[in-house]
Amino acid sequence: MKALLLFIALVSLSARADVAVITYNMAQLERLWIDFVPCTAQRIGPQVEGLLTSPTAPIYQEKHFVLLLQEVFKDDAFNKLKAEAKRLGFHFTPSNSEEATENGVVTITNLPILEARFTPFSQDHFAKKGILYTLLDRGQAGKLAVANVHTVFSNTTVLNQTHIKQFQEVGKLVAANRQQYVPFIVGGDFNAGPDMRYAKEFYPMAQTIWFRGLLPLMDAQQLKWVSYEGHTWDNNNPLIANPTLVIQLANYWEQGSFKWELSNSQMDHIFVSQDLEVKSTELVMNSPVELKCPGRMNSDRKTTLSDHYGLMVKIKHP
Repeated sequence: MKALLLFIALVSLSARADVAVITYNMAQLERLWIDFVPCTAQRIGPQVEGLLTSPTAPIYQEKHFVLLLQEVFKDDAFNKLKAEAKRLGFHFTPSNSEEATENGVVTITNLPILEARFTPFSQDHFAKKGILYTLLDRGQAGKLAVANVHTVFSNTTVLNQTHIKQFQEVGKLVAANRQQYVPFIVGGDFNAGPDMRYAKEFYPMAQTIWFRGLLPLMDAQQLKWVSYEGHTWDNNNPLIANPTLVIQLANYWEQGSFKWELSNSQMDHIFVSQDLEVKSTELVMNSPVELKCPGRMNSDRKTTLSDHYGLMVKIKHP
């Protein structure tokens, strides 16, 4: 009987150690009533449903989850996410929309939040992006530290020192918040990756920054990159195939083309400390849905909910 009770306890403790981590750029960016990614307002409701309440939501069957969101710049998006999270009994940070509309990062979890703190980058372009650090309580499984990151974008013309400096500041934050026996996860939109390509390759900027900039910093903090199949930036995405006018003009200024300069790429990533075991990886929030977004729908009259796809990584603390 004692052996059976011990077995049940061990199984229960093992189950409590499983956590699904999802990073997803919502592209909820609107300034002066101009959508930077098409159909900002129309996408909010379906995004909230797809992230939190739908039976197909990536968190739906997960006992423990951490949802890392970027580009929640729009008040309406923040308020709807927070209201739905509160209704479902989830924990949400930051507490007010003013902070999110400045930096765009939001973390939602069903694990208790012991500590939450946003650290802005010392340098940035356009917005005040940075790192949202949370310390979570997994009960008997112990604590879990998580950093939600959104860094600046590099084009292909010059070595972007701001991008590199932001990576360095991510490494410093991890180093400053490492605790013994506390696993650490860093996830978000890094605007760099092992396979990033541009339509016009003046200089392989994103890959250079990835291999020589970010990976060594993560290695120094004993964080391993979680590799995955597919792309979180997909040129078949209807929102990418037909960008808004403001993006067309920006792309023309940068690349001499009105189309997005990027080709299919992995730019959203999750890094985990060496003491965490990766159980699975999966692209999420990548299925087209019925949505009124003229000129941005596929042949089935559907479109995707962001210009990014989400990435879910299921991890276990052995």
